[in-house]
Amino acid sequence: MTEDECTRIVYARAGLGDPAMARCEKCGAASPLSRQHLVKRSHGGSWDPRNIVILCGDGTTGCHGWAEHHPTEAEAAGWAYKPGQALGVRPIPHHFLGPVWLDEHGNYSYSPPPGEPDLARMVEDLRAPLPWPPHLATRPPR
Repeated sequence: MTEDECTRIVYARAGLGDPAMARCEKCGAASPLSRQHLVKRSHGGSWDPRNIVILCGDGTTGCHGWAEHHPTEAEAAGWAYKPGQALGVRPIPHHFLGPVWLDEHGNYSYSPPPGEPDLARMVEDLRAPLPWPPHLATRPPR
C-alpha cells in the first residue's frame, strides 16, 4: 500500500468515515493532526492501516509527542509496538469508542483478530471489584 492510500484510509477512520472530521484517536482533539506509526518507520514500520494512528500534535507536541517521548508508556497503553510485533493484535484505547482493534482494511473492530485473546475482556475482568478484605469474601455459615 502506498503512503497516500494509507493516509487517506486512516484519516477517514479517524473521522469515523469522514476524513474532514478526523480527530486524534487518543484524546479527540481536532487539530493539528499527524500520522503516528505504531512500529516506527526506522524500525521497519510499514504503511499499513493497522500500523498508523492519527494523533494530535507532531513528534514533539501533543499525543504524538507523548508517544515519541514516552515509548514504554505508549507501548503499555497500545500506542506503540516493538519492532517485529504483529500488527492489529492489541487494541488501542480510542478516545470515544473505547478499546478497538485496527484491521488491515483500516476499520475499527470491537473484537480481536481470529485466534487472538480478547484482551479488552481480560482487562475488564481484572477491573471487576474484589471483595475486601479478601478473607471475608465467603462468610462461614452461622
